[in-house]
Amino acid sequence: MEKISLDEPDDIDTQRLGEKWKSELVEKYGIDENRIFVIKAAADEFREGEIDVWVTPPGIPLPNTYSSDEDLQSDNG
Repeated sequence: MEKISLDEPDDIDTQRLGEKWKSELVEKYGIDENRIFVIKAAADEFREGEIDVWVTPPGIPLPNTYSSDEDLQSDNG
């Protein structure tokens, strides 16, 4: 019987990936690079973390990426 190997996926260079996405948004869509934020979000018990990409209107602050769904519901009344 042949042994099945469950190899781990290669590690991802999140910094390089984020810069690639940012570059594509600037080049393909003409978005000002100062409006693009690539944030590595915190890991939790179910995931190892994630990468968020935010494109904000000029002068608008970034949303709180650490707020929970309950926080959002209480803010919206």
